[in-house]
Amino acid sequence: PEAIEKLTRFLEDEVARRVVLAKDTPGFIANRFGMWSMFHAIHVAEKLRLTAEQVDAITGPFLGRPRSASFRLNDIVGLDIMQDIANNLLQRCSGDPCLDSLKTPSTMAFLMEKGWIGDKSGHGYYKKEGKELMALDFATMAYRERLEPMLPSLAEQGKKPIGERIAAALEGRDEVGEFLRAYLVPTLQYANYLKEEISHNVRNFDRVMMWGFGWDLGP
Repeated sequence: PEAIEKLTRFLEDEVARRVVLAKDTPGFIANRFGMWSMFHAIHVAEKLRLTAEQVDAITGPFLGRPRSASFRLNDIVGLDIMQDIANNLLQRCSGDPCLDSLKTPSTMAFLMEKGWIGDKSGHGYYKKEGKELMALDFATMAYRERLEPMLPSLAEQGKKPIGERIAAALEGRDEVGEFLRAYLVPTLQYANYLKEEISHNVRNFDRVMMWGFGWDLGP
């Protein structure tokens, strides 16, 4: 404990880093839970036949998360990195009942086969053509102009405090409600399932997602 306290003080005071203690488990907190959340969003988008733009509109600032949201974040991280982390977790966490979400989604498999692994390849779920941002159409698997998603409930609920707007959106009978029920509820349930295995307390779990992933609120 003395060594941990000394190292924590050094990193926070001298290196300008924030320290979170985690249990020694595969992927620690960020990759075990955060990567699962990223993969799960793709699977849900494919199942509900939503566009990348729709999902990014829902999972960005509306949920108290960065503007990179889901599919833009995938491109920034790199699909190859995502798959490497997922494969590592699949091999090392065989007792986890929720591992199916880490299997490669069909859209991601298509992009990986093409070598379109995100920003570093110039192609991913999005690509730039001049000043225009193109998006992958999941129905045709071809790029098209980015479409502004028509999701009125985001504007209607967006000015409410985060808890109120999420609660209201979860009750919605539109694409936003359908997505959140299929994505957010299982994500929170998975966090609850994992908490004792990977984290010393829920505060540290939350801090990883807030400080590492830029979420306004941890799970």
